[in-house]
Amino acid sequence: MGDTSRDAEIAAALTYGDAYCNGMIKAKSGSIPVASPDQTLKEAAADFAAFFIFRTDNPTVANLFHDSGKTLIQAYLEGSVTGFGAKISGKIGVRDED
Repeated sequence: MGDTSRDAEIAAALTYGDAYCNGMIKAKSGSIPVASPDQTLKEAAADFAAFFIFRTDNPTVANLFHDSGKTLIQAYLEGSVTGFGAKISGKIGVRDED
């Protein structure tokens, strides 16, 4: 069995990633997907979970994950993954100083 010392932190980060992703979608579209989530949303939630884990130890890396998650959410809201590089407008989330 591997190292389990960070299991609680990882579990909390995954919960955070899902909730943060759902909150962003709800704020932009008025609802959240309740059935099985699109792969784009799974990836976005994973990016937000990574942001949560790295936010204090390595803010630069954390911000990369945060930006990637926002880009994926934008792509989902636009209906395709062709939206890479687009920014979500408005003041959503922890670091919307862009």
